[in-house]
Amino acid sequence: MNNIQSLFGAILISLFCVSCSEENPPASSASSPTSPETFYLGGIQVNEGDLNHWTHTLRKTGMNTVEVTVYINQADWDGDHLWWNEEEKWVVEEIRSARQEGLKVVLILRTSLHSFYPRNKFLWHGMILPADHEKIRNWFKQYRTFALKWGAICQQEGVEVLGIGSELNAMAATRPLTEIPDLYAYFNDVHRQRENEGRAFKYADVLRENDLWVRGDGQYADLRTYIQDKIEAQKKWAAQVTFEGQPDRLKKMNDRRQLIENQWISLIKDLRKIYDGKLTYAANFDNYQDVGFWEYLDFVGINAYFQLRPPTFGELPDTALLSVFRQSWRAIFDQIDQVKAADSIPDKPVMFTELGYVRAEDSTVAPWQGFGFSVVASAFFEKIILWNRQRPRPRERQLAVAALREVVREKKYPLAGILYWKLTTHAFHLPHEPFALLIANPPVDSLQWELARFLN
Repeated sequence: MNNIQSLFGAILISLFCVSCSEENPPASSASSPTSPETFYLGGIQVNEGDLNHWTHTLRKTGMNTVEVTVYINQADWDGDHLWWNEEEKWVVEEIRSARQEGLKVVLILRTSLHSFYPRNKFLWHGMILPADHEKIRNWFKQYRTFALKWGAICQQEGVEVLGIGSELNAMAATRPLTEIPDLYAYFNDVHRQRENEGRAFKYADVLRENDLWVRGDGQYADLRTYIQDKIEAQKKWAAQVTFEGQPDRLKKMNDRRQLIENQWISLIKDLRKIYDGKLTYAANFDNYQDVGFWEYLDFVGINAYFQLRPPTFGELPDTALLSVFRQSWRAIFDQIDQVKAADSIPDKPVMFTELGYVRAEDSTVAPWQGFGFSVVASAFFEKIILWNRQRPRPRERQLAVAALREVVREKKYPLAGILYWKLTTHAFHLPHEPFALLIANPPVDSLQWELARFLN
């Protein structure tokens, strides 16, 4: 998840109607399309000090999968300077603890774009894109070493699934272009950015400095400077990656995409030589359709922060929310199926490599967001969400997951798993991690029970 996704969500035209009317779904079998033997249900921990307690508690909840992650670090967003820790004993310890509890393990490779590099300000790891072909090749040379290291460890430790990357939007968008992508064009248009970002000025009186927080740079003293710097950073990024002012822009972008796709395919083939488990890639919800190498992987991995409803004036009752969520999940799965059909992989299963919501009201309006502020709008309504002051409504995220389960069963959809972002066994984590789900036996949060129903 990231701060740029909040921008994407703000300019995204809602695909979903807020009407509570709903056509009767087709008749479905009473049997579950999932089973403990085939479905991956679990998530990633916040910061557990006792790994054995963590994995034991997870098993007692009825879930069956631990997600672990390792990071490779990136300096400037357009460079090829990468580094990682050679020894991450705690990762292997968590894998072994999970295996001792009889749990499945999914390991996801993630990339951290370091915020203490000034040129990365207002950017996130989804915008990493080395500046030229030589840097791209060198980037993948280093990334390959990192990935093969962990592929060997996964083979040795019996890890069931390896995710070869996560949310590298610009580095995983490899399908040929016929025009400049919409988001890139938006970033290149300063006027459009000012018009969109400028909506926040209407709410300046309720914004505080801690709402204007930027990773690596702290808090801004005023909204105007915050917006100006954000627009400038996004414009500079887009101008460079779209070859603004140069001839044959689309050809250059497509040549770069082809090079990147070849690198991913080569990496996947090399991993297959040393690792017998399943492979996936954790694509962002707004990027999975741009990934051109799904046919080489075992799962279509999606970090599923899809908008499930537009903002509304006042609180919708539970029955209305559930109805809207069902409609939204149906539309989402239909769109995923269209992408799979176009790739000639209609039967390839999907894994939600991340699914998560904050515990606050409107969590399903902008699920990718949990910090700072979001200006959100539907066709006839606009409002600002101040995430650290939003009224709690954990029921909303439970209903979102309930609707997901109902639609998966209704459609008999080949959903292979859900990895929840994030899980904790400690209540003291909750004030600091808005996405966290406190797990316990017996449950203290109804969302835990709702997730466990995927295996019932």
